Amino acid sequence: RASFHRTLGETVYDVHVAWDSPVRLRRTAEHCYEFVPETGRNEIAFVVCFDRIVDNAALPSFDRTAEESARHWRRFWESGGAIDLSESSDPRWRELERRVVLSQYVMAVNEAGSLPPQESGLVNNGWYGKYHYEMIWWHCAHYALWNRWELASEMMHVFTDNLGVFRRKAAAQGYAGVRWPKTIGDHAWWEWPLETTALLIWQQPHPIFYAELEYRLRPTRETLEKWRDVVFGTADFMASYAHYDAVRDRYVLGYPLQVVGENADPRTTINPAFELSYWRTGLRLAQQWRVRLGLPEKREYDEVLRKLSPLPVEEGVYVSWENIERMWTSYNWEHPALVGAYGMLPGDGVDIPTMRRTLAKVHAEWKLGETWGWDFPMLAMCAARLGDPERAVEYLLDYPAFDFDPHGLVGGGRAPFPYFPGNGGLLYAVAMMAAGWDGAPAGDAPGFPEKGWVVRSEGLRRAL
Repeated sequence: RASFHRTLGETVYDVHVAWDSPVRLRRTAEHCYEFVPETGRNEIAFVVCFDRIVDNAALPSFDRTAEESARHWRRFWESGGAIDLSESSDPRWRELERRVVLSQYVMAVNEAGSLPPQESGLVNNGWYGKYHYEMIWWHCAHYALWNRWELASEMMHVFTDNLGVFRRKAAAQGYAGVRWPKTIGDHAWWEWPLETTALLIWQQPHPIFYAELEYRLRPTRETLEKWRDVVFGTADFMASYAHYDAVRDRYVLGYPLQVVGENADPRTTINPAFELSYWRTGLRLAQQWRVRLGLPEKREYDEVLRKLSPLPVEEGVYVSWENIERMWTSYNWEHPALVGAYGMLPGDGVDIPTMRRTLAKVHAEWKLGETWGWDFPMLAMCAARLGDPERAVEYLLDYPAFDFDPHGLVGGGRAPFPYFPGNGGLLYAVAMMAAGWDGAPAGDAPGFPEKGWVVRSEGLRRAL
């Protein structure tokens, strides 16, 4: 057994190493150690523990660790949701099932801790340990649909714990409620110094969405009280942020703001399509939460909902934001978030025929090689809601920019590797396609094609 200290920031950790076979431990450089088995042995059995409790002597043996691991994974695979595609005649079923199974594993290993994960989980330090509030959805929302919300719930404390910090932020900017950040550093009040960090808004309704996911799993007073201040603080900011345009008698979002794809000029951009729909969803759900808690609906929420600008349309299709120019030549790359208004989101403010034409145009003219990760599940969810399950499956399987290596790690496109929001997006989309969504057609697996696909599932939950 060996022990030594490791300091990260202001926190001191004890690092304990115990081995069950003859081995020599040799330090080769700072923070680098080498295990060398005795001559003639081809196996090393050891346990490494990183512990905030300095000089903690408790450390299990290798055999006990292996036994506990086996029990844990048996419990994991025998709980939650499951899907079986093996009776399908479409030969792609095996690859989709492989992606689903491996994604469940790599997400549980990398994305179920006490803080929201960075894009690359625990595989590497691609974001210096930072996590993005806007990306928590793609990392964690799938746990609700796979009936494993306990793997996400521990990290949701970042909302309740930081209410005061971001309430003060909103007040300093002249808004009511709580303004959630994009990216933070080592401390909640230290935001990453970047213009986009200050101006991104699509993360704002997220906690209302998470609260609704949990309430549908656990529709109790306890759940309502747990999320109450987060839901209402979030909605108060959203209603306050929407600016009243007296000339046109409407509320607008922006400017300045940055859109989902982070490729707009925030000084001139107003009324992005995705955000307008999400504002409607968040405020609508907040009103429902008030009713559930025995409170009257809030006049400010209703006023914004009634007069919020419609999703912008040009030539019969939705566009990414209201005053965009050269949409289909200069801005047909990055995240095609406009389709997320009816896919990832339930479609508040969306006209279905217009969205059907929009998806067709995105499919034909978007540079799908310059998208990545969760873009393809987002496209798949939109196609499924629009009644095009063949295209939904195609988005999940047939694009090089959304590929899965032998270990189930997502690469492709312009994303860093690995890119776990792609795994989370796949799991959310497949669960939604199998279990349905609010307003989905009756019958099993409404998001899968009837021809060539036989979908058997259990324990999956319906999406919003």
